[in-house]
Amino acid sequence: EATDAHPLAGQWTLYDMLGRALQTGSLAGLPHGRISLTRQPAGRYLLRVTDTQHHTSQTLHIEKA
Repeated sequence: EATDAHPLAGQWTLYDMLGRALQTGSLAGLPHGRISLTRQPAGRYLLRVTDTQHHTSQTLHIEKA
């Protein structure tokens, strides 16, 4: 979720800790979005968000219990 209510636009990719891409999707240009991890087992993941020019804007570490 964007803290400044700025629309999030671009792409996201979820990676496992070995660097393999597991899921990808688009950001719909809204100030918040949701990514489901229900298909993924418990573990640690990296979520990379890129803007519309394909520049990495944020990388998040996620842990699913």
